[in-house]
Amino acid sequence: YYKQKKILDWTLAGIEYWAKIQKNDGSFDEFYFNERGWAGPTAFLLYAALDSYRMLKSEFPKDLEEKMLKAAHKSALFLARYDEPSVLANHHAIAVLAIYEAYLVLRDKKLLDGMEIRIKDFLRYCYDEGWSLEYGGADPGYLSATVSFLGKLHKVYQDERLYDAAKRAIKFTSHFVYPNGFYAGTIGSRQTLHFYPDGYEIFAKDIPLAAAIAEKMLKALGEGKLVPPEIQCDRYFLYRIPEFLLSYLDYKERDSQLPSLPCEAEPFDKFFDKAKIYLKKSSEYYLLVNLIKGGVTKLFNLKEGRLIFNDCGIIAETSDSKVVTTQWLDDEYKISTNNAEISIAGNFHYIKFSQFTPIKMVIFRMAMIMFGWHTQLAYQIKGWIRKILVWGAKPAPIKFLRKIAFDEKSLIITDRL
Repeated sequence: YYKQKKILDWTLAGIEYWAKIQKNDGSFDEFYFNERGWAGPTAFLLYAALDSYRMLKSEFPKDLEEKMLKAAHKSALFLARYDEPSVLANHHAIAVLAIYEAYLVLRDKKLLDGMEIRIKDFLRYCYDEGWSLEYGGADPGYLSATVSFLGKLHKVYQDERLYDAAKRAIKFTSHFVYPNGFYAGTIGSRQTLHFYPDGYEIFAKDIPLAAAIAEKMLKALGEGKLVPPEIQCDRYFLYRIPEFLLSYLDYKERDSQLPSLPCEAEPFDKFFDKAKIYLKKSSEYYLLVNLIKGGVTKLFNLKEGRLIFNDCGIIAETSDSKVVTTQWLDDEYKISTNNAEISIAGNFHYIKFSQFTPIKMVIFRMAMIMFGWHTQLAYQIKGWIRKILVWGAKPAPIKFLRKIAFDEKSLIITDRL
């Protein structure tokens, strides 16, 4: 693609279209009309446009350059002024990155003030255990995205607070690099399997554990054990391709002696008290349990490097055709841990299946036309949608108790309903 005129034409056309579809407040729609999405669409698009501009500045026609910079300024101010009605820490990380990239081009001091607000927001969602909030819990998949965004920012802006957050996140994510080469998955709050490698390649020089993770995951990619762009839906694969290309560019030769990952280290027991995730490595197995998620469990045989047990709790249908599950994030679960047994007790939760009928879709679109023109109202509506679809599950009048007893060689799970 290097020096191919058609690629340049497509890039310039894409940026022109990006500026054309921008909302008057600087935002963009991602899923529906007048959504006015925050970091999800706006920060990702702004960062991509600015990165393209930085590389191709001399190729920009003057009128498009003016249009692009005006759109970039509006987007950056939007990200600085607003926040989204849910806690997705990786969105806050990409917002900080995009605002600073805009400042480097535009030199508007208001952007630095807004960035500082967003940094403080982001740090508020970070825990000293190394993870940051993703829909109410720790999600190693999206935490690797946060590391990637912080790494890209670190190349142009050094902030000790953000560096420390990245360092802690790298340590936390190392526990979810599995003996079989896979990563994350159902143990996380959002169940994501994806791994963003670029931040680990960027930090590899200064943080040996980041290099160890990057190397293990690079081999896993070659073995088909990571989620590659070609099997992801349209809205993901377009920016996951450059994520891998940037990782290639940021790759440096590794030291011959890299630190051991937790699944390779000496036996240990560890409980992340705030994340409510328990880990145990014996001489025989590697065990992970997410207690705040009803006891979702993964068990690996270390000698064979194989996943031998993967349990996501109980799902059932009641006599009145309602679906219930134990796999739900709930701070109300009663949890206990010791060196021989862990237990989780609480209520099942109803699963809600909310789908639009054609009539509901027409009503929804009319409502967005009527009220979505106003940024605050659009955000209020989005908050309601997320509350209904993501947070709307209610406890069911069915109780469960899961006990997991173990020694150095065996594991016994007992469920009581």
